[in-house]
Amino acid sequence: MLNRPKILDNECTCHRSGRSRFHRERFEDTYFYQYLHQLEDLRGKYLIYNGNPRHETPRYITLNNNKFHFLEAAIRADRFASERYIWMDMGINHVAQKSNHIITWIYKIPDLIKQMCINPYLETDPPRDLFHNIFHHTAGGLITGHKNNLQQYIELYKAKWADILTEVWYQIDEAIM
Repeated sequence: MLNRPKILDNECTCHRSGRSRFHRERFEDTYFYQYLHQLEDLRGKYLIYNGNPRHETPRYITLNNNKFHFLEAAIRADRFASERYIWMDMGINHVAQKSNHIITWIYKIPDLIKQMCINPYLETDPPRDLFHNIFHHTAGGLITGHKNNLQQYIELYKAKWADILTEVWYQIDEAIM
């Protein structure tokens, strides 16, 4: 267990335990929920060839996109008077198998956005064509940076998501990031 202040978003009621905070919010009240019905409609129009339709459901994709919603809420609340933040999925070890590297990273959070890069997207193919397959370009489960840069990144992601849906396609967050 990391010995650092944390905000955990889950289904329990709000508690304070030491410096950690547990936050509860209805799925329907999150930012990306507004796109759920549009995403459900696109699912029948845009195929992801190597995706698992039982896994990459519209609700799953919406939940993953909401990492930006919760990161934004943590920055806005600023419960620990922090300038640097980290988003780390609870299941990060399936991507980063040596957690000691993550702990080293946490103690040296840079101002700029930092993510684990898996497969850089060089944009040689039009995104709508390329993203018929899932390619994990970054590990979406670990994002760090200064709160101002993260807020800008969040706004860019929101705009990109809206653009993608307007172009009649979609993908999981890690491919878009």
